[in-house]
Amino acid sequence: MQTANPPALPVLVTDYNMPEMDGCMLCTEIRRNSKLKGTKIIVLSSSVGVAQSEFGSLDISAFLYKPIKQSELFNALVSTVGARNPMSPVPLPILAE
Repeated sequence: MQTANPPALPVLVTDYNMPEMDGCMLCTEIRRNSKLKGTKIIVLSSSVGVAQSEFGSLDISAFLYKPIKQSELFNALVSTVGARNPMSPVPLPILAE
């Protein structure tokens, strides 16, 4: 049995408000990219009018309104990556040498 390759970027934390495109447009592009399709996405927003429902079927792991506490972001990351023991070290991939 073959296992699927993990996405090139396991987790992305992004803001909704950006100069060239908004977070929804970014998430749409990520979902279209076969190398990033499995990326878990956490969206931050300071805009009160933005709702998680705007992201429709884009499979957003968490949507947080700013300002957020460090513990809220930590909890969202732990929930998103599914860490069994959040205090155990997680090896990070080496991107370039």
